[in-house]
Amino acid sequence: MKKSLSCLGYIIVYISIAIFIVTMLSQTYNLNIIFNIIYIILLCGYIFFLGNILDNEKVYKKNIILYIILYLILLSNLTLFNNRSGFGLINKEYFELYINEINFIPFKTIFNFISGKSGIKVAIYNIVGNFVMLSPLTILLVLKNKKYENIKLQLIVLLLVTCLIEFLQFIFSVGWFDIDDIILNLFGALFFFMLFNKFINFDKLRNIFCSKMNINRIVMRIIFVILLILIIIIDLIVGFEYLKNIKTSSDNSKFYLVKKEECLESEKIELLGKNIYFHCVDIYYNTDDDFQMNLVDAFKDNYITLDDLENEMDYVGQNIGVKNYISVKYDISMVICSDNEIHFGSSDLSKSDSICLNG
Repeated sequence: MKKSLSCLGYIIVYISIAIFIVTMLSQTYNLNIIFNIIYIILLCGYIFFLGNILDNEKVYKKNIILYIILYLILLSNLTLFNNRSGFGLINKEYFELYINEINFIPFKTIFNFISGKSGIKVAIYNIVGNFVMLSPLTILLVLKNKKYENIKLQLIVLLLVTCLIEFLQFIFSVGWFDIDDIILNLFGALFFFMLFNKFINFDKLRNIFCSKMNINRIVMRIIFVILLILIIIIDLIVGFEYLKNIKTSSDNSKFYLVKKEECLESEKIELLGKNIYFHCVDIYYNTDDDFQMNLVDAFKDNYITLDDLENEMDYVGQNIGVKNYISVKYDISMVICSDNEIHFGSSDLSKSDSICLNG
């Protein structure tokens, strides 16, 4: 009975991980960040109670490895994929931008956030996010092996992980090196580790995850079934929505727009001698051979020009030098403020009278 439950139970886990990774890698279908975090927590809870029901030493060790894998997948999602446009291997234009944006001055970015120049939401999102980002890893390492109770060893692993994140962001053109990110990552994780070490006994913590909990058997199974049902429902919804999204984006559409759920500000890109702004959206272009690419890459590789895009859209008027274009079919607005300033957004962007003033 337990062998069948183990086999079926972990098949659900692996299917869920596969669905999460597929949607994570999709450039046209990003899940909400909060949803991603909650889903991974639910999946970890499901694995935890599955381990308690099976009550086997090998299962407990296997589960800890799964917790670490799920955390690393979530970390990759948050730092490399979710709401990141222009994902691709490093190119000349990105490298030039990277060199200009790189920051080796400690606390420079942090002080800029605190000063309020970027807005309170952006400051909280970046400072708090970076501060807590690696904290779960410190505990997972301790669960994996007792040697990680050593703070020096923790520091080495954390430094390697945060440097790897910075390197991958550079390689895949989704961010640039900032010494303040490393400072926040390391100090946040070490602060959490020392705080946890002061108030929580690590041996007792390991007992919680490596031995059967003293919970009523019926209650444990009820919680497990509830989590199982929730995960299956979420997997089905996400899977169907992803397939629907793929079908919609490939139905003879030249363009496809994705709204960013956790957008805090417009994204500015210097391209073709122009300042191009994307207002909480990513726009993708489908080539004649059904290859989908980010609109920025399509411009760079000469798959399409601004004139081509204008021809695909309806001209809805000009006001004091500002040209408005809209495509109801693609839900895309293009506002040309001047010869070197262009704004892209969803179809309601063209209704804004102040968009060119706030670029």
